[in-house]
Amino acid sequence: MKRLNITLPENVYNLLLSYIGKGNISKYISELVLNELSEKEKDLAECYIMAEKEYKYSPELSDWDNIDKGDWE
Repeated sequence: MKRLNITLPENVYNLLLSYIGKGNISKYISELVLNELSEKEKDLAECYIMAEKEYKYSPELSDWDNIDKGDWE
């Protein structure tokens, strides 16, 4: 477990206190962040899958494999 100091606007903190309760804020924020990051990871994986499918069906894209990538890699 890592301890983290964050700053929230006072109205946001007050809303958290009123809806979640003082002892549950860390857990609530942790679950929100985990859900958000999981969604982003899922979206990224879907993008990679779609890009791979497009690459397989678009032979002209293979021309990009032959360009000088310089410092890109």
